[in-house]
Amino acid sequence: MAMLSRTVLLMVVILAVHASVAASARDLEAMQGEWVVDHAESPTGEILKAYEGTMRHTVRGSKAYHSEKGQTVETSFVLDDTNFPSRQLVTRHKGQIGRAIYRIDGDKQTVIVLCGPDQDWPTEFKPGPFDLVLVFRRVTQ
Repeated sequence: MAMLSRTVLLMVVILAVHASVAASARDLEAMQGEWVVDHAESPTGEILKAYEGTMRHTVRGSKAYHSEKGQTVETSFVLDDTNFPSRQLVTRHKGQIGRAIYRIDGDKQTVIVLCGPDQDWPTEFKPGPFDLVLVFRRVTQ
């Protein structure tokens, strides 16, 4: 039942995103390229120094690639910027579906990964008590 609910949710979000293709296309274009984590904070407020400056991900189209335990992991995502804050639905490896809110400001991208059980979409751009915060900066040559 949970898998069916997630599938229905994914389909609803995909339809919503297609309704705002132009705006989402701007965000998608802004996300392209290589990014590195500048700041990572766990739900307990702990700063995750192991990620800072070392965790990188590359965005190509609507896919992101990062290294995890020595292997390249591919995820796909769908953006929905018709809401505030803007939403991101991510399909991770092994079919896991994750949710996040995001903000892009030039070469800085802030992602709040929603980790709470049965958590509603936030109405403010701030982390909840279970959420992971990742601040990326664009890698420039």
